[in-house]
Amino acid sequence: MDAVELDVRMTADGELVVIHDATLDRTTTGTGAVVDQTGAYIRSLGVRGASADTHVPSLEDVLHALGRRTGVEVELKDADPAAADILCRTLAGMRHVQALISSFDADILTYVRTRSAEVPTGLETEGTQALQDALEMLRRSPHDYLLVDVEAALHAGPELVAEAASVGARLGVWTVDRPDVQTTLFGWGVDAIETDVPEVAVETRGRLRG
Repeated sequence: MDAVELDVRMTADGELVVIHDATLDRTTTGTGAVVDQTGAYIRSLGVRGASADTHVPSLEDVLHALGRRTGVEVELKDADPAAADILCRTLAGMRHVQALISSFDADILTYVRTRSAEVPTGLETEGTQALQDALEMLRRSPHDYLLVDVEAALHAGPELVAEAASVGARLGVWTVDRPDVQTTLFGWGVDAIETDVPEVAVETRGRLRG
């Protein structure tokens, strides 16, 4: 299944907005920390580099816009049970959404599983040592996906697919934009890749499938 990946953070009044950074300064027309501002204020802000009528969306806005057209990976940036509770309630109210909840924080993912066991979870990791630590954590506390940065995945080699499977996880690799690297990873049998050029990845995958 193809899916859209997005990052969410919690606002001061308990709304989840789609934004990568902890602060507003780099990507929006606002300033300050996301957690210190209301959802209404953040949703009123423009997005740098986008058209004037583009604003920061809430998670609900995006999920409604996507509808049933595709799956969605929601990366929870806040390692905060309150944010996890809001995310789980939001997804529970939108049963049509095929979602994966991901995070770099293993503890918050374990908490998510206690709140919403039916939604798959993915542990993200960056770096060679962090990958080994993540594999060990997954042996103790399983999650559905192991999501690895492309440099660490290439360093680990094709055996990483079997290593992930040995701890009960599917393997996803991010962020993979080069067609030759996409070809390599698809050849290994990875379960998913994340990319900023999906049209290239779809073409690469189609060519390999014949």
